[in-house]
Amino acid sequence: MLILIYLKYLNDYIYHPTPKYINTIILSTDMDFISVFIYISSFFGLFMSLYYLLTYFEENEKTIPKKSKYLPSVTIVVPCFNEETTVVKTLESLTLLIYDKKKMQVLVIDDGSRDDTYRKAKKFAEKHKHISVYRKKNRGKFTALNFALKKTKGELFGALDADSIVDKNALRNIVKRFYDTNVMAVTPSMKVYGPENTLQKIQAIEYDIGIFLREILRRLGSIHVTPGPFSFYRTEFFKKYGGYKQAYHTEDIEVALRAQKNHLHIENAVDAIVYTVAPKDLKTLFRQRLRWYYGYLMNIFAYKDLLSFKHGNLGIIILPSTIISVVLLLFGTGLTLYTAIRLLFKKIISYAIINFDIIRLMKLEFDIFYLSVSATTIISLVLVMFSILIYVLAYRMAKSESSLISYVSFSLIYSVLFGFWWFSTLFHVIANRNIGWGHKSLK
Repeated sequence: MLILIYLKYLNDYIYHPTPKYINTIILSTDMDFISVFIYISSFFGLFMSLYYLLTYFEENEKTIPKKSKYLPSVTIVVPCFNEETTVVKTLESLTLLIYDKKKMQVLVIDDGSRDDTYRKAKKFAEKHKHISVYRKKNRGKFTALNFALKKTKGELFGALDADSIVDKNALRNIVKRFYDTNVMAVTPSMKVYGPENTLQKIQAIEYDIGIFLREILRRLGSIHVTPGPFSFYRTEFFKKYGGYKQAYHTEDIEVALRAQKNHLHIENAVDAIVYTVAPKDLKTLFRQRLRWYYGYLMNIFAYKDLLSFKHGNLGIIILPSTIISVVLLLFGTGLTLYTAIRLLFKKIISYAIINFDIIRLMKLEFDIFYLSVSATTIISLVLVMFSILIYVLAYRMAKSESSLISYVSFSLIYSVLFGFWWFSTLFHVIANRNIGWGHKSLK
């Protein structure tokens, strides 16, 4: 939406009359094309915003029995690769979970670490009987998860990345959602752990909004990503449908799409909080998002059969709208850059006409009473109001501690990066380039 507003501003700026003493020689031959794009994007954004908001206000969170007697055995696997600085803190958070330890099995799988991860995990496990540590050759995270599946004893199976920590009530709140036998998986609420710099604080806003959107998808029966950290499944799912796949380093997307393909229900536990470390710099953030988006596209291609009426809201609205959003974002970003370059070119010509007389440029007059009342302007304002409402709802649902400045920064700065990330992702898809893992650490 922000790209759309930028594009509209630049578009209006180019085509509005310039001061009478500056003559322009640029013809607006492509004005109609840009206008059509703005209209299409505006109405699409308006439809999706209304769709999400109506879904939110139509249905409240599903009522969960307060005193459920369902207390299944659970297996939690912690796959590790060079996590010597984080693994102990992750394991400590698991020992603080409010749950019967006799029904908990924690499996730490060292996937061929070259540092002190195995020794530190082994030393920590000596004090806790329900924690076991294993070491294997490095073959990737999905192989570590499958290694653990062969040793699992729990009715429920979940994983926790070795750079994440869980709230003490997280497991108990997730298990509550399994009281219904139709539920095959439950997702948690992801939050940023101890955001320090501006970039991390802005990402914290994104995670808060993600909590809101995942709950909306839950109500629509359309969750199609089960976050790696602390999503849980009935162990029978893997026995029946097979273990984890490499899935372009995005196993959490593939397994969720596989569940949806088999018409299995995925629930969401808003009150099950998991904290993960957000990248501290743009380079690490870029690598992370490139892996996420590349994996998302490739898995959607692999499960393209989900795009059908037989998969309900997911097949006819959610997945198609995601694809449309990406296409519009790519076009919008490209058009914004193109329009900005044209504006710069126009200004250079205008400056040349007056021999770059800076003093004369300072005499420009602006009509403070001018206000565009076009349909796209009105729709843009409505979209802004809807966005603010979604931010407020997400803030309340996530019980956010972020400041107003972080929300403004997210809207004006961070969201612009999405276009760049998707362009990079598309390039890697076309060039068939392999995407690797990034790295981050807890403090």
